[in-house]
Amino acid sequence: MSDWVHCNKCCIKYGGQTSFFLVECGHIFCQRCVETIRTTRKCVLCNKSGNILPLNKDLEQSVLDFFLPMENIFRKGSEIYRFQLQQRTLLYQKLMDKYNYAKKEYMNCSTNNKHLQKENQMLRSMLRAGKNSQRFVTSTPVSQPSLSEGNVTFQNASLLSSIPAATRTPSAKMYPGYSKRSHLLSSGSSHGPSPAQRVPFGRQMEMPMVHRNPSMPTMRSLEELRRSGKSQ
Repeated sequence: MSDWVHCNKCCIKYGGQTSFFLVECGHIFCQRCVETIRTTRKCVLCNKSGNILPLNKDLEQSVLDFFLPMENIFRKGSEIYRFQLQQRTLLYQKLMDKYNYAKKEYMNCSTNNKHLQKENQMLRSMLRAGKNSQRFVTSTPVSQPSLSEGNVTFQNASLLSSIPAATRTPSAKMYPGYSKRSHLLSSGSSHGPSPAQRVPFGRQMEMPMVHRNPSMPTMRSLEELRRSGKSQ
C-alpha cells in the first residue's frame, strides 16, 4: 500500500499489525475506529450507510486500482493512450481509403453521365431533324400534267386511275367562253369563236393556211386593177 493510506478518524498510518477497512462511502478506518461503524452501519464522518471492506489483496481489481502508485497509473494510462491512438489511426486510414475510392468512382460516374447527356441530346436533335424532313415527303407524289403533241398526258398513272371515266375526256362545256359562244350562235351572230375560245386548254392552236381561203383570188384581182389604174 502507499504511504498516504491512514485512518480518517485517528490518523494512524497503514502498516504493522493494525488492519484497515474501506467503507463504501470512500472513507478509511483502522481496526479500533471501525468498531463503532459496525454497530451503527453508518460512517462516523459522513453518516452514510454502506458496506465495509477489508484492505488486502483480495479486493477487486477495480478497488485496488485506487491504491496503485501514480507512476504506475501514468505508465498504464500512457500505454492505454498509445493503443487507442493506434486503433484510431488505423480506423482513420481505412475511412480515408474508402472516401478516396468513393470520390474517384463519383468523378468517373459524373464524367460518363455528362457524355451520355451530350449523346442523348445529339440523338434527339437528329430525331427531330428526321421528323421535320419527313413532313415534306408524300407516299405518292402528284405531278402536274404535261403538254405533248397537243394531248394532255399525266405523269402519274395512279392519279389518272383515280379520275372517273366520264370526266377523263374534257367536254366543250369545260373550256372558257363556252357559255358566251353558245349565246352568240343561238342569237344568229355571224362572228365565230375567237382562236382562244376555239382552242381548248392543253391543245396547240393550228394556224390556218393562206391558200385554203376561197376569197384570196378576188382580193388579188382587185389589187391588180388598182395598180393598173394608178399606172395610167
